Amino acid sequence: MLAKSNVKIILRLLYCTRENINVPYKFRDGYTNIVLPMNRASIEHVVPKCYIPKTSVWDLNNLLLVDKDLNNLRSNTKFGNSNSKKSFCPYHHDSRGVVARICAHMLYTFPSIDNTLVIDKETLFKWNEKYPVTDLEKYRNERIYLYQGTYNRFIDSY
Repeated sequence: MLAKSNVKIILRLLYCTRENINVPYKFRDGYTNIVLPMNRASIEHVVPKCYIPKTSVWDLNNLLLVDKDLNNLRSNTKFGNSNSKKSFCPYHHDSRGVVARICAHMLYTFPSIDNTLVIDKETLFKWNEKYPVTDLEKYRNERIYLYQGTYNRFIDSY
């Protein structure tokens, strides 16, 4: 796996936009799909890092850039169909499909992860079905393979 310092650089390459030389870097928030300034970015572990093996904490397949406040709001809350103290639902519909496929990848890759702490299987299947793989998701999957040598099979199969 990659070191944290390398991950930050790669995440900028994967998620950031830059219109011209005089415009500061911006990123597309993984949960809202809103473009924000880079100083608002925080690395989000979709499957919380406390649930995955330490050697895989910086797996690019499990990381999104999200707004700092949103990252703090979600914390280790389980994904669900509403926002409350017990569940978190990404605000943008495409993000729900992305989250479902990231969770599926991590649960498949690390079968010791207790899915009931991360996302209900019904929600995972529903979001995957209702919100299909986007071109941006395919692009990121290809780029992650170039950097890390692993695909998210739940994106790659489409």
